[in-house]
Amino acid sequence: SASTADRRSVASPVAGTVLEVHCRNGEAIELNKVLFVLEAMKMKTSIVAPGVGRVAQILVAPGDAVQEGQALLHYE
Repeated sequence: SASTADRRSVASPVAGTVLEVHCRNGEAIELNKVLFVLEAMKMKTSIVAPGVGRVAQILVAPGDAVQEGQALLHYE
């Protein structure tokens, strides 16, 4: 469908664990809004929005282990 083609993803830059989720499905996001906080190698990493849009689907929850390059959410 066209809506799927319009979706963009935010991917994890590191392998680690999701500590915090700071967005909701359907929420409008602004550039550089903190979306997630991950912990990797005992360091916290904030994942920020790469652009403006609307959260289409959140793919992870606190406590989830993620791999480098894994999609954390889709946005439109």
